[in-house]
Amino acid sequence: MAKKLQEDVISSISSRLRELPIRLPRRLGESAGASVKENYLVELLHKDPGVFLERYGYQLSESERLEFDSLRIDDFEVDHYLKQLESGDRNKEVLSRNRRLALMNRLEAEGDFFSEEAMRQRAPELHKLHMGDASSRSPSGPLEEGDMLGRLERQVIQQEDRLAAAQAAAAQKQSQREEEEETTDDEGADDKATYQGQDQNMAVHERSADEVHVEGASGSNGGASCDAKEDFENFLSEMKSRFLAGKDSSFIDYTAVDADASLDEDWAAVADQDAQERYFDAD
Repeated sequence: MAKKLQEDVISSISSRLRELPIRLPRRLGESAGASVKENYLVELLHKDPGVFLERYGYQLSESERLEFDSLRIDDFEVDHYLKQLESGDRNKEVLSRNRRLALMNRLEAEGDFFSEEAMRQRAPELHKLHMGDASSRSPSGPLEEGDMLGRLERQVIQQEDRLAAAQAAAAQKQSQREEEEETTDDEGADDKATYQGQDQNMAVHERSADEVHVEGASGSNGGASCDAKEDFENFLSEMKSRFLAGKDSSFIDYTAVDADASLDEDWAAVADQDAQERYFDAD
């Protein structure tokens, strides 16, 4: 036996749609009252839910539409029109996302909405997560002295650790050589010369290490700037994802954006360019 919609579902849907300006069969007339519309909808839902979906499925909420899922197996029409509605939902989602992306590109080109300071005000916790305590920097600009010193300090400590390890290894090798040389008494004079040479080599090594240390510290300014730029790019990327996901609703009217057909012009130009590139690539 074919499944039917539950009575409470039929009653709920018909009573809500009776208040909407829906199209009715000519026999009922254009000026039919709410009770006439409701009786017609109740009868149609009982008799032919597939036809109901064809005519009024676009008026249903997601939860109301789910009530028809149990009829799909036994009713080909119900399954067919539900698939059409679901396909329309996907098309709407793509259209909405494209329009949001078009607006996002416009806002980014203007510069203010996606400046670091504006993004920090919209999402202070995300800003702190990506940019750390560098709130004293100018938006997307160079590091100021306090934050730069913090980065330099970490790099200097790492360089000093590497230098200390290298010096310790060199000192251990020298100690081993001294112990080996002390076992031979008749090579005392040679030992002295050897030690002097080793001392000179160690002095040269220390000077070289110090030079590397200084050069690394002086060059770390550029590295810090690169790190800051990468941090900002990561922050910007996440803020763009938030924008497309509709999480900036306190600042953006997404309902208006999703319905703004003028934003489609941006995508028409992009689509034309992509089509031309594919055409020439094929040649």
